[in-house]
Amino acid sequence: MSDIWQVQDAFWNSFAIPAYDDQTQSEEIGYPHLTYESFDGSLGQYVSLSINLWYRESSWAGIKRKAEQIRKALVAGVVLSFDDGYLWLKMPDSAVFAQPLETGSEDAAIKRIVLTVEAEALST
Repeated sequence: MSDIWQVQDAFWNSFAIPAYDDQTQSEEIGYPHLTYESFDGSLGQYVSLSINLWYRESSWAGIKRKAEQIRKALVAGVVLSFDDGYLWLKMPDSAVFAQPLETGSEDAAIKRIVLTVEAEALST
């Protein structure tokens, strides 16, 4: 089996673009990519996580397709098994799932969409 950090990394890297924990800072990271907030709570805890999609292209089409791919994966919920239990990732009950945001970059081609995901760690 794996620890909770490994299963989260494997899941977010399963969408055919590089995925990095949101603590990763590097000038070397290219586009497209996503950054994810890791669940670091206790078993039984329920939290919202932010996932940032980053693309560098003139159109919003590619980044919106990727957000839709992730939404489809989470609509029924995803259960990730790790050494001490399970991590349940799902669509938020009340929050907006995907929201385009300003990047703060002078490069107008850089696009960002923030996804909201709910997570709960369950014991075995």
